[in-house]
Amino acid sequence: MDAPHTHPHLEVNLIRGARMRYDTPQGEVWIEPNTITLFWAQFEHQSTQVDGQGDIINLNLPLENLSELHLPAGFLSQLFSGAMIQVPITGFDHQLFSQWHQDLQQRPDRAASQVMEEIAVRLRRMAMDGFSAGKAEVPPPVDLSRLERMTLFVLQRYSDDIRVDDVADSAGLSIPVARRLFKRYMGMGIHQFVRQMRLAQAHRLLAKGADSVLAVSLEVGFSSLSGFYTAFEEIYGVRPGEVRQL
Repeated sequence: MDAPHTHPHLEVNLIRGARMRYDTPQGEVWIEPNTITLFWAQFEHQSTQVDGQGDIINLNLPLENLSELHLPAGFLSQLFSGAMIQVPITGFDHQLFSQWHQDLQQRPDRAASQVMEEIAVRLRRMAMDGFSAGKAEVPPPVDLSRLERMTLFVLQRYSDDIRVDDVADSAGLSIPVARRLFKRYMGMGIHQFVRQMRLAQAHRLLAKGADSVLAVSLEVGFSSLSGFYTAFEEIYGVRPGEVRQL
């Protein structure tokens, strides 16, 4: 099985005929057979158990392609909050996923654009199925492009002393507009998102057990140890030192 890991992609998995367990800092998540699962892989995850025989097809979509997917706002908000979204597979999904995986492996330069368009259509159908109870707002491409730039900026700089205006500047926006985009499409504020990325990295470092809690808190960008303890317990339900002892 994989070791706990992260990567800055939207991960899409198709599982047919088997059942798989993911371990995350928030607990275990079971992926049922014959399911498509979508989640943001920047959050730490690890596949720890597979029950049964079947196929598992994995596709990783770079965050830079977010604006091409045209996903509903509620869908994006769930993903960026750490949810693993699951829907049942339909008749042609296994064939399509197999073809997409093969194309991206064998001819990535020629096939990438076409494959991304086809995956985007399937994910929008997945979003529509998941949000059929109400009207789903799809952010305009210009908003998603700005959100991409701000999110990537945070991923690259979250351990630095970055401010809300730095994040807004990365997309050429005013602070009020940047805040409104984050709140509307990600379900959280910019400061909350930065803190979430810092805490996720802290959890990874503490789980390795190499550094002290103080060293980790400073490395990921917290200036106050007490503030780090409070934020960490709020998200993970345990004290940072307990993670080092697991």
